[in-house]
Amino acid sequence: MSEQPSANPTNAVAMVAVVIVFFIPLAGLILGHIALSQISRSGEKGRNLALVATIAGWILSSVLFLVLLGTLAAGSILTGWVWSLFF
Repeated sequence: MSEQPSANPTNAVAMVAVVIVFFIPLAGLILGHIALSQISRSGEKGRNLALVATIAGWILSSVLFLVLLGTLAAGSILTGWVWSLFF
Protein backbone atom coordinates (compact mmCIF):
# COMPACT_ATOMS: atom_id res chain seq x y z
CA MET A 1 0.00 0.00 0.00
CA SER A 2 1.51 3.32 -1.03
CA GLU A 3 1.20 6.55 0.89
CA GLN A 4 -0.64 9.46 -0.63
CA PRO A 5 1.35 12.69 -0.95
CA SER A 6 0.31 15.38 1.47
CA ALA A 7 -2.02 18.03 0.07
CA ASN A 8 -0.01 20.79 1.79
CA PRO A 9 3.67 19.84 1.87
CA THR A 10 6.13 21.64 4.10
CA ASN A 11 7.85 24.53 2.37
CA ALA A 12 11.38 23.48 1.40
CA VAL A 13 12.78 27.00 1.74
CA ALA A 14 11.56 27.12 5.35
CA MET A 15 13.34 23.86 6.13
CA VAL A 16 16.58 25.09 4.55
CA ALA A 17 16.29 28.46 6.31
CA VAL A 18 15.96 26.95 9.77
CA VAL A 19 19.09 24.87 9.22
CA ILE A 20 21.26 27.50 7.56
CA VAL A 21 20.37 30.30 10.01
CA PHE A 22 22.70 28.78 12.60
CA PHE A 23 25.65 28.77 10.19
CA ILE A 24 25.01 31.93 8.14
CA PRO A 25 22.46 34.05 10.04
CA LEU A 26 21.92 36.67 7.36
CA ALA A 27 21.21 34.02 4.71
CA GLY A 28 18.80 32.24 7.06
CA LEU A 29 17.05 35.53 7.77
CA ILE A 30 16.56 36.25 4.08
CA LEU A 31 15.42 32.70 3.34
CA GLY A 32 13.01 32.88 6.29
CA HIS A 33 11.37 35.98 4.84
CA ILE A 34 11.19 34.36 1.41
CA ALA A 35 9.61 31.24 2.93
CA LEU A 36 7.02 33.31 4.81
CA SER A 37 6.07 35.03 1.57
CA GLN A 38 5.79 31.73 -0.30
CA ILE A 39 3.75 30.13 2.49
CA SER A 40 1.28 33.01 2.60
CA ARG A 41 0.70 32.67 -1.16
CA SER A 42 0.65 28.87 -1.48
CA GLY A 43 -0.81 27.74 1.85
CA GLU A 44 2.01 25.25 2.44
CA LYS A 45 3.02 24.06 5.89
CA GLY A 46 6.16 25.31 7.60
CA ARG A 47 5.15 28.76 8.80
CA ASN A 48 6.56 28.04 12.26
CA LEU A 49 9.88 26.93 10.75
CA ALA A 50 10.06 30.11 8.70
CA LEU A 51 9.27 32.21 11.78
CA VAL A 52 11.99 30.46 13.79
CA ALA A 53 14.50 31.10 11.01
CA THR A 54 13.45 34.74 10.71
CA ILE A 55 13.53 35.48 14.44
CA ALA A 56 16.78 33.60 15.00
CA GLY A 57 18.25 35.33 11.96
CA TRP A 58 17.43 38.77 13.35
CA ILE A 59 18.80 37.91 16.79
CA LEU A 60 21.98 36.21 15.58
CA SER A 61 22.67 38.88 12.95
CA SER A 62 22.26 41.58 15.61
CA VAL A 63 24.60 39.78 18.00
CA LEU A 64 27.22 39.31 15.28
CA PHE A 65 26.93 42.99 14.32
CA LEU A 66 27.42 44.08 17.95
CA VAL A 67 30.42 41.76 18.32
CA LEU A 68 31.93 43.20 15.14
CA LEU A 69 31.28 46.74 16.35
CA GLY A 70 32.83 45.97 19.75
CA THR A 71 35.85 44.37 18.12
CA LEU A 72 36.38 47.39 15.90
CA ALA A 73 35.97 49.75 18.85
CA ALA A 74 38.38 47.76 21.00
CA GLY A 75 40.89 47.61 18.16
CA SER A 76 40.61 51.34 17.65
CA ILE A 77 41.13 52.05 21.33
CA LEU A 78 44.09 49.68 21.60
CA THR A 79 45.66 50.98 18.40
CA GLY A 80 45.38 54.55 19.68
CA TRP A 81 46.93 53.52 22.96
CA VAL A 82 49.81 51.71 21.27
CA TRP A 83 50.51 54.63 18.94
CA SER A 84 50.52 57.05 21.86
CA LEU A 85 53.46 55.12 23.36
CA PHE A 86 55.62 55.83 20.33
CA PHE A 87 54.60 59.37 19.41
